[in-house]
Amino acid sequence: CQPKLKSTLVQSTTWILDPGAAAKMKRNADGMLNIVPHQSTIVIGNGNKMKGDYKGDYHCTAVHIEGTTLNLVLKDVLIVPDADFNLFSQNVALKKGAR
Repeated sequence: CQPKLKSTLVQSTTWILDPGAAAKMKRNADGMLNIVPHQSTIVIGNGNKMKGDYKGDYHCTAVHIEGTTLNLVLKDVLIVPDADFNLFSQNVALKKGAR
């Protein structure tokens, strides 16, 4: 039996890159701008569903493993309070021209 990881082990500023995610999700509105109501239901990998009521833009700084930084604005980030971590959708970023 393996212990269940708790979301407190992941910092609130940490983002997980997920190539299979259909949307960007943040578990709270900290640092968000341009927040608007937006009803959404997210189905996660195990089939469970989570709800989001808002979306907005998140201004952040990405830090590369080598120490270089890049200022970003993530658009249309869903606010999903029940999420265990913040999720960055690799597929959405690539479709919008990220390299």
